[in-house]
Amino acid sequence: MNFLFDLAGAYDFLCMVWSFFPYYLPGTQIFFKPFHYLFNITNRCNLKCDYCCQKTRLAENRPDLSLEEILGIVRKLPRYAVIALSGGEPLCREDFLEIIKGISEQKKKAALLTNGLLLSDAVICGIIRYKLLNIGIAIDGDQKYYEKIKGKGNYSILMDNLDRLVYHKRRERSFFPAWDWKVTVFPENADQLPMLYKQAIQYGADTFTVSLPKKNDFQFSDCLHGLEILCFNPESISDLRFHDNIRELYDELLAMSRSAKTKLRTYPRLKQSGDLCNYFSTAEIQRRYSACREPWSGAVISAAGEIYPCLSVKIGDLKKQSLFEVLRSPENIQFRARLKKNGLFPICDGCCYAKLKPFFNKGNHTRA
Repeated sequence: MNFLFDLAGAYDFLCMVWSFFPYYLPGTQIFFKPFHYLFNITNRCNLKCDYCCQKTRLAENRPDLSLEEILGIVRKLPRYAVIALSGGEPLCREDFLEIIKGISEQKKKAALLTNGLLLSDAVICGIIRYKLLNIGIAIDGDQKYYEKIKGKGNYSILMDNLDRLVYHKRRERSFFPAWDWKVTVFPENADQLPMLYKQAIQYGADTFTVSLPKKNDFQFSDCLHGLEILCFNPESISDLRFHDNIRELYDELLAMSRSAKTKLRTYPRLKQSGDLCNYFSTAEIQRRYSACREPWSGAVISAAGEIYPCLSVKIGDLKKQSLFEVLRSPENIQFRARLKKNGLFPICDGCCYAKLKPFFNKGNHTRA
């Protein structure tokens, strides 16, 4: 159902507004602690996607946090926290339903990011019962493309599970969870974007999220570093060469979004297809992206309980510290001061939370 059509827009607006006071008035951060958290509750996964930002070796070297440790960390987060459970694949945890039950009992809100292959009837009924706000499911292409990346036979399993999700929501007459059809775009699947958007609309997805690839390994990765990485000016780890029609494909998506109930979201954020020129440009990052306030509204918690902003800079450990202690740590204070001074760092290039500046030229391109 699409009654939550504006929920994604309201969430994005809240992220922008929430960061305003602690960013400009640092003394108010005790009242405006980050409200959204990406919690990687495991590094284990049932797939090995080449483009995943998490490293498979993490799963080999680190045991998962226990259920008690996870709920203990959740207890340290603000009452108003929205916690997106991710990984790895969070459904690899046998106690997943106990985790979302515990979050619900703490009167906090949860969401789920998943590849969808482990969405059993029991799991679906659980996420409906505990009123998860949102579930994001990665469906990157048609059957041929999908199975090339994620394994033969898995496409049919995924679509069957998607049918189950839609069925149980209708049976329970539940608006929750809203669900997001997620696509990571590469040259090989870019031409499929309009078809995938139409498919998402037919399935009644609340949102359709199109993400361009991250450009380095320092974003949203549990491989943590010190503040020294903020000085890095890395070459992109990718040799991606998109076809010349990428802007026309985005034009088509933006045009479709005007009448679709399924809301279109783009990462990095853009208003018109021409803004893609700033994503592909190699000019100084401050010329291509708006200054970022994301670390004042959100944070990431690793599968070991460490906490970091969107960039993989360790600012604390929620197994050992309170959230207030983390926010007052020298690492976090220095990180925020340097980000506030610079607007962005070179390693922010391609981050899904980044906002591309408008790119103006003589051509006319569809606006969102």
